[in-house]
Amino acid sequence: MVFIVYKSSTNNAKKLQNIIEPLVSENQVENYCSIKELKERLQRPRRGELVGIFMPSSEEDLSNLLSINHLVRDIRIILVLPDRDEKTISIGHSLRPRFLTYADGDLSDVAAVMNKMMGHPEAEPKQRNEIYA
Repeated sequence: MVFIVYKSSTNNAKKLQNIIEPLVSENQVENYCSIKELKERLQRPRRGELVGIFMPSSEEDLSNLLSINHLVRDIRIILVLPDRDEKTISIGHSLRPRFLTYADGDLSDVAAVMNKMMGHPEAEPKQRNEIYA
């Protein structure tokens, strides 16, 4: 399993990185900071299962991510939205994430979802108002 992490420059990007690093080995994580780099990666052949962890920095950044929706249809997505605005949430749902949370949270729920995806079901998301499927 490979985790494709997209995070543009945000204050919470380091927090997300600190959540991910202890859970997976270095060769299981690929980090991207631009939609262009992410798009190029997703167009390459895939070996094994991919999970996308996307943390756009703004509604505009999220819309740019949506522009490559056709490349992420067949991967599981953990989406960390930049805000709780209705329009942002609506755009986020267009990506059909398996799990959706917000950058202003503590992001420990991301670790729990990653654990479950990797077959460690003992870790469940704490916040039930978030979406997990």
